Amino acid sequence: MHFQQQQVYRYIMGKKEIFWSATAVAVSYTVGRGILKRIDNATGEKGAAAGIKLMLNERNTHTIGVWEGDQAQTQEILADRTKPSMLVSNHPHSLEPFFLLAETPDKPNVSIIAKAGGDRLFGEEFRKNIVRVYHPGRFETQRQKKKRQEQNKEQMREAESRLASGGSILIAPDGGSGRWEGGSVKLFEKALKLPEAYLVMANVPDSTENEHWRLVFKKKLERRVFISRAIKVKDVPLPPEAQTLPEGSKERFIVFSKALQDHYNGWVARGGYSQSGDKK
Repeated sequence: MHFQQQQVYRYIMGKKEIFWSATAVAVSYTVGRGILKRIDNATGEKGAAAGIKLMLNERNTHTIGVWEGDQAQTQEILADRTKPSMLVSNHPHSLEPFFLLAETPDKPNVSIIAKAGGDRLFGEEFRKNIVRVYHPGRFETQRQKKKRQEQNKEQMREAESRLASGGSILIAPDGGSGRWEGGSVKLFEKALKLPEAYLVMANVPDSTENEHWRLVFKKKLERRVFISRAIKVKDVPLPPEAQTLPEGSKERFIVFSKALQDHYNGWVARGGYSQSGDKK
């Protein structure tokens, strides 16, 4: 990287730091520090789902769960702190994973995989439930990119450990891109090795780009959350060659990624709702 590029990179990163700090201050004063403290307390007592439910309710935001199959059975699985589960949500905008979490039962050991930075909007207790993903910037040096990669590997090991101990991991694998990326595939592979692990998928078809501002300014918001029945991870259909390819190989990753993406998209299609929310 040339000197001028380094200067541009430092400038951009500085702006990002300012952005997140300014956003945190704005949310704190707009939403109210008292509410943020209560969100943190609820999270510490009952888990991240309880904190999110309180936040959405305080901000005049409500979810309507549309459950596939036996809702009580799926909720029982998700509430059990000894049963590992992957909660998967679409994520074209900003709040979809929170909408899913608002429909799940309270469970202390629920973690959210999220981009580093956004967790600054919350208190210490809530941040304990965040597994941070670092995205390398365009102008980063190779050394900086390698550091980000190592940080992500460490964070995914933490997510795998939480899953193995009976936790639930909420992840939006497409990250807005429509693809199942590295971390989500590796987490799924880890779940496959566990004696019993479950997968629950969600689709929020009506979400829009500016919902976070409606949340900040307490504008009434109501969103449907379509939630699949809980299935065992081992029951997710995979092509025959998936298990024969070497672990860690690019070929294995591509096969797993496509299989998981097809499984999720197939479920959305069978539910009858497109990403835009139109009935098919």
